[in-house]
Amino acid sequence: MSRTANAIGGMFTNLSENNANLDISDSFSVKGALDVAENILDSVSTKVRQHSAWMPGDVAHQGDITLVGLPSLPIKKTTRKDRQIADGDTKGSRHIVEGGEIFDADTTEVAAMISKATKGRVSPGVQYIGPVFSGPCTLTHPQHQHQTFPANCVVVAVYQRNMDAEEREARAKD
Repeated sequence: MSRTANAIGGMFTNLSENNANLDISDSFSVKGALDVAENILDSVSTKVRQHSAWMPGDVAHQGDITLVGLPSLPIKKTTRKDRQIADGDTKGSRHIVEGGEIFDADTTEVAAMISKATKGRVSPGVQYIGPVFSGPCTLTHPQHQHQTFPANCVVVAVYQRNMDAEEREARAKD
């Protein structure tokens, strides 16, 4: 076995001692190494970021979703049954609100609330505004750090946008 393979094997052995659920039996194959790396990343990503306070204008990110604190729930809103805040069925779209309440709201009203709360630092087009949710809750994701929000806070999901080759806006997706 080469010195590089021994070093990599030692690294995986050390990592697996700290994370008993890793399978390193085939860590010297490329696929095995990639599987181990993905398991490590998944175990790291499931750590929780706790927002002990969440105020209007606060901003955080979870992958391609920007989370913005609002001063209150929008007036025009309806309860949402689907707790996934990003469209799609891929692993990257699984931003799930656990606990709290979740709503679909008037995007024009929410856009104005975002702009005012962030003093213009965040001002998305209405097509990039997602659901609004209130705490206490946790926003989970299989590839990104989970985030917990305290009681009595209000958060809106804003979707990331990208420009295509023709300089047209398009919503980004994990």
